[in-house]
Amino acid sequence: MQLNRSNLLIYLTNTRNAIKDKIKDVGTQITDYERMVKGVPANQRGMLNIKRKLNVNEKLYEFLLEKRANTVIARAGIIPQTKVIERARSMGVVRPDKMKILYTFLVGGVLLSMILVFIRVLFYDRVENADQLRSTTHLPVFGEIIASEKAEDNYVVVDSDPKSAITESFRTVRTNLEYLPATVAGKVVMVTSYRPNEGKTFCSVNLGAILAKAGKKVLLLELDLHKPKVAVGLGMHTTTGLSSILVWQNGLCGMRAGHSDRELQRDP
Repeated sequence: MQLNRSNLLIYLTNTRNAIKDKIKDVGTQITDYERMVKGVPANQRGMLNIKRKLNVNEKLYEFLLEKRANTVIARAGIIPQTKVIERARSMGVVRPDKMKILYTFLVGGVLLSMILVFIRVLFYDRVENADQLRSTTHLPVFGEIIASEKAEDNYVVVDSDPKSAITESFRTVRTNLEYLPATVAGKVVMVTSYRPNEGKTFCSVNLGAILAKAGKKVLLLELDLHKPKVAVGLGMHTTTGLSSILVWQNGLCGMRAGHSDRELQRDP
């Protein structure tokens, strides 16, 4: 172990000495080269410096040319190839023409309103409120029955919802009917319309019901032999209608008339 250590120390010492000798040799070579460079003439040294600067400037110039080419390529891809031939000149307001637009919309509005009026006159010939009814007839208007969705749930709406607006409209009609002047023939009010499903039966049933609530005696007859709805609206079911009663009365009168004729024939 001691021997290996001694050998290692000797090896390191020799290596150190060898490196030092090599350093000395390199230093000697540097000194020789410096002496040789110093021995070069001054004009030649100046030429070498100029060449060195020239190489540096050439590399810088090539680098700038490359950057310039890249910039030109980038601008060519972004900026359109256009050219201003003539500068813009102000000639006043050309568009929009406000007066023309105004007259166009006025004429269009008048035409549209005339078309709407024509369509309304041609297709909408119904009386929609009491004011239109007063303007088209000289007869007095006793009231106006409003439309209500509650009528679809219960036919006798004045009984099912006595505080609703439609019930109040029937009360108004009842009050106006009570102030009608009495005549010898009595008070006669006709509920009619020129086509079906206009609310004649609905108004008749509810008007009779609101009169009955005021203590009046009401007799409601179903005279619509084609589509009777009074019994259905009141929840009644019967097999004997007004036509059956009329046929029975006519038959009874015929029997009585025939019996009287026979009695006259027997009597001398």
